[in-house]
Amino acid sequence: MTDTELVHEPPVAETEVAAQRLRRVLGANAATSLAAGLVAALAAPWVVDKAGLDGAAADDWTRAVGAGLVVFAAAVALAASRLAGESLRRAAAVISDADIAWVIATVVVVGTADLNGFGRFIAVVMGIGVLDFALLQIWFRRRMDRRHAPAAALARLQSTATERRINPS
Repeated sequence: MTDTELVHEPPVAETEVAAQRLRRVLGANAATSLAAGLVAALAAPWVVDKAGLDGAAADDWTRAVGAGLVVFAAAVALAASRLAGESLRRAAAVISDADIAWVIATVVVVGTADLNGFGRFIAVVMGIGVLDFALLQIWFRRRMDRRHAPAAALARLQSTATERRINPS
């Protein structure tokens, strides 16, 4: 290994800090998904009423979405607590993709469903929260990759500048 290669490696602590922060974001994602899922699954008629919807079909859809959120929350919690390294990065990518799909579905629901003002407000707030989780997960996931860690980027810039001074072309 050459000195230049050593310069390109950020401290292990830097990537571990990113992993710890990713686990915290995933934990918060799991907790809020679990809370929303339990409310939707266990109190579907109340949720449907507050959102301005009606009918048994709306109750059934709300229960199904709630149950799905509970399963999602369990999977996210397991990833946050049990995975490390590249396995954590891959899981975070899948979770972020699911979060982005949720945001897209939220846009469709807000644009097409007959929600009242409160229902639209809650859907938009939840969509923004989920988008925040997705973006933070992507951010910290990238920081776990040594090539994208801030110290590695700075080292690459410094070595490029040094090489240009030594070998001007």
